[in-house]
Amino acid sequence: MNKIILSLIICIISISAQGRSLVSNHIENDNIDTTDSYEDIRVNPEIETDVLVEEKSHPDYPFIKLNKNVITYNGANWESFYNKLLSASDKKISILHIGDSHLQADIATGKTRIMLQEKFGNAGRGIIIPFKLAKTNEPVDYSIKCNGGYSYSTLMKRPWKTKLKLTGASISPNSEKFSLSINTSSKHTPIQQFNTLRLHIDGDLYIDDVKVNNSTLIFGEDYTIEESQSDHTDIIFNQPQTSVQLSLSSIGKITFYGASLLTNSNGIIYNVIGNNGAAYDSYNRMGDMGQDCSIFNSDLIIISLGTNEAFGNISDEAFYNSIAKFIDDMRNFNPNVPILLVTPMECQRKGQINTNIKRLRDVIIQYGENNNIATYDWYEVAGGYGASNKWVANKLMGADRIHNTSKGYTLQGTLLYDAIIHDLNR
Repeated sequence: MNKIILSLIICIISISAQGRSLVSNHIENDNIDTTDSYEDIRVNPEIETDVLVEEKSHPDYPFIKLNKNVITYNGANWESFYNKLLSASDKKISILHIGDSHLQADIATGKTRIMLQEKFGNAGRGIIIPFKLAKTNEPVDYSIKCNGGYSYSTLMKRPWKTKLKLTGASISPNSEKFSLSINTSSKHTPIQQFNTLRLHIDGDLYIDDVKVNNSTLIFGEDYTIEESQSDHTDIIFNQPQTSVQLSLSSIGKITFYGASLLTNSNGIIYNVIGNNGAAYDSYNRMGDMGQDCSIFNSDLIIISLGTNEAFGNISDEAFYNSIAKFIDDMRNFNPNVPILLVTPMECQRKGQINTNIKRLRDVIIQYGENNNIATYDWYEVAGGYGASNKWVANKLMGADRIHNTSKGYTLQGTLLYDAIIHDLNR
């Protein structure tokens, strides 16, 4: 009998040790900012990405507060930005939008981009990021492929195996010679043409061969290369392209963060950087975010964060300080650029309204008021308290009650566009 009891005790201890090991490994592998059962949903969301949806007009959703769909400037000077919009036919206007999983799929921001470019001109798709190569979800309007082996990193999966900079996702090829293919042909969205392909890299990159539809282009006749900078290399095409295949080589380690697609036309460039699970402190930990983002020469910076903090137990003071650190960094390297803080809309946790959203929304509004930074109160525009149930009932929010459906994101992108141009002729 004693031997049986002893065996049971040893078995229980063994199972307990295995459980602790599994928990330890889970924390080490996922290592994200907050602790909650919804971590995986926020870092690996299943977002319905069919953007070919039937759009409805705003009156079909009476819970949308159209009277709140405006920008509150809090004393910030946006006159120069609006003047640039009014003369967009004569210049390129760069907008940078930074956020979390609501932006990584680029459905809402993609709608805003399309509407702005239809009105003011298309100066380029802007930044595209190797999300799929980094084993996460990617927008539907482009693809980036790499031959051979490589290491990769994403913002919320630490420790990082490759260097990370502004985009929050990167790859490092394992060999000195490798190839990249970039394609913007899509059955979901209009094809994005580009005259300049700007490769965002770290390291010494050499372009050995450039092909279009498997035909080699002639250097000097079909394209030129702007001398490699410390953080990017430009390939400038004589004719607009929609897909290219690049044969590349490097001396030592090289890291690829993404590419910017630019046209020769004036108008809007709408750059989007979104990372699943991201919070203000996620970008703060990368370091040099403000300096890295200065490459975009932005005329407006939009920041949509706060949802992920609401799944932890961050205090108002700590959240305020996280915002301040991020904004100070952006302002230091992007002086005189207007900033727009967007509040998160209501979502749910474990079937109940996540009341932390409203609390952190209030902090964002307060920070904007205290620091003369414009705010866009998406929380109120979307319907305020209780909106999440209405969005779910109208199939605007998905089953996880955190992320919107394509229809919901399309509505969100339309409303942001309306808010941006609301005061254009004031």
